[in-house]
Amino acid sequence: MSLRQKINDNPKLGIGIGVGVLVVAIALILLLRGGNQNPNTTVPDQTLTMGFFSDDDGKTWFVDELKKVPPFDHNGKKAYRAIVFHNGAGQRFCGRLEGYDDAQKKKLEPKMQEGAQLPSRVLGDEKPMIKRPGKGTWLKVPPGGPSPEYLDIVNHPDPPSHNPDDAFGPPMSPSADDIKAGTGTFAS
Repeated sequence: MSLRQKINDNPKLGIGIGVGVLVVAIALILLLRGGNQNPNTTVPDQTLTMGFFSDDDGKTWFVDELKKVPPFDHNGKKAYRAIVFHNGAGQRFCGRLEGYDDAQKKKLEPKMQEGAQLPSRVLGDEKPMIKRPGKGTWLKVPPGGPSPEYLDIVNHPDPPSHNPDDAFGPPMSPSADDIKAGTGTFAS
């Protein structure tokens, strides 16, 4: 007799199998959703509110709160947002620096200090000034949209090897370990 015939002959068996499958599915969802709950390795909320910044043109970077609109004062120097990537070998590098002009800062700072939304939502459509670390000038997005140079910096970060074929991952956020280290400096 087939399983289907047994279920047709005994509806309680079908209900039991259905409940069993549901329990297993819920258990798997809870198991996979829970992830690593070790308090020594996770800092869930801070990973969304902390970012990398540099006060030495991208040579090194430190972790600080994203609600600080760059440039801001850090140890007597102007600090800018450091957009950090990693190459195929896992080496971190600063692919670009971001900052806002005085008019943008004046508009953004009060919203950031309210803290009602994540910094990424407050920044919204405000396009930052950008530049490559260690070289070039700051580029702004004109009313007509970003220039080819601006898009090149955004889409093609320059890895330490200066080899455009060197693979790199997406921009990095500070890890839980970076955040635990405080505002220490991380060399590129």
